[in-house]
Amino acid sequence: MKRNGKIVCIVQARMSSSRLPGKSFKDICGKPVLQRVIERVSRSMLLSDVWLACSEHYTDNILEKFAEVAKNNPLADRRQGYSAKDISDVNEQNPYIGFPYTKLMNANAFIDQSSAIIMTTVKHAKELGINRNKWVYLHGCADTYDHWYLSDRINYYSSPAMKIACNEALKMANCAINDIDFLDIYSCFPSAIKIACDEMNIDINTNKDLTVTGGLPYFGGPGNNYVTHSISEIMHKVRNNIGAKGLVTANGNYITKQSVGIYSSEQPSKMFAPTNPSLYQAKINKDKGPSFIEEANGNAYIETYTVINDREGPSFSILFGRLNDGSRFIANTPNDKDLLLDMMAKDYLNIRGKVQNNNEIVDPLDDVSGFTGTGWVQTSGIGPGDTVSFITVSYTHLRAHEPPEQIGFRVML
Repeated sequence: MKRNGKIVCIVQARMSSSRLPGKSFKDICGKPVLQRVIERVSRSMLLSDVWLACSEHYTDNILEKFAEVAKNNPLADRRQGYSAKDISDVNEQNPYIGFPYTKLMNANAFIDQSSAIIMTTVKHAKELGINRNKWVYLHGCADTYDHWYLSDRINYYSSPAMKIACNEALKMANCAINDIDFLDIYSCFPSAIKIACDEMNIDINTNKDLTVTGGLPYFGGPGNNYVTHSISEIMHKVRNNIGAKGLVTANGNYITKQSVGIYSSEQPSKMFAPTNPSLYQAKINKDKGPSFIEEANGNAYIETYTVINDREGPSFSILFGRLNDGSRFIANTPNDKDLLLDMMAKDYLNIRGKVQNNNEIVDPLDDVSGFTGTGWVQTSGIGPGDTVSFITVSYTHLRAHEPPEQIGFRVML
């Protein structure tokens, strides 16, 4: 397509394909189909722009379906029933928080909600005279975690721990994922939903709701307490549907800690005996990503990134990159607002450039928005042959800290 004398490539993508649902995000050797198509066409020297054309079919709008569940939940905080357009459009009421996510794509943490779950033995429940139609059993469970340090991850679009946690919980419950009647997938950000569905072999376009509450953005995500709400709601579902099974997931930190629980009103056929997590955690710990370099210099490319926004707009960017030898580093871009705006207007994944260390020691609790350094920066737009500079800082201090939940390092995948 020609536009104003320029050649533009339009890539069509939809999740609602009848022959192969969700095909745009099917994995091909470690990357989604859509990413491979965009990377390939972007190599053309004839193109000025690559546009992505998406359909408006309801199955393409995962968060819209979460908002619809919240609309019908009298306990939800946001019951407006937001459309996909409401959720994705950037405006004063719905600004970017951490690009590419708007406010309505993020967990709604600043709310007043509470919940409680009573746990007891069958013997004690009988002694208390609790009606059997209120009993709910935990049939399967598992707890795992991915690498504490993000720089040690194999990649930034999967969770080996989530896959293992799901498989272990299903094995303990003696069922398959297709036997699950009700789901609540932890939904702090869209990426958490997508990764969970991929790892648990759940079709993201399933006719089943992926939440029973409305999820963290719309029901509400009260700090570390959301999952008591989702478990409570799953209990209502399985109480009212004798023999049904409900699955709840939880994750913490940067999609790091994973938990899965499977619940039913039906009494388990075997003793409660979860596998010791240390037996399957060892494999996760062993499989690491590329080597990490703390002071990077030279030619490199961006592996993944985000642009953190404040009330005035883009504030700073943080990224993970790779040197030509494959080693990984963490970096900030120079303090250049035009560059940050361009990073939100265009896709900077795999963009090549130069990285330079500025030899500063950084406290992980400090604001990382003010780093400056030398280096040429292309701010007029990224096209064929263009490069961008980014600056690393010394993170020796950062990695010496306790696991990530103990530090204030901000990054969104």
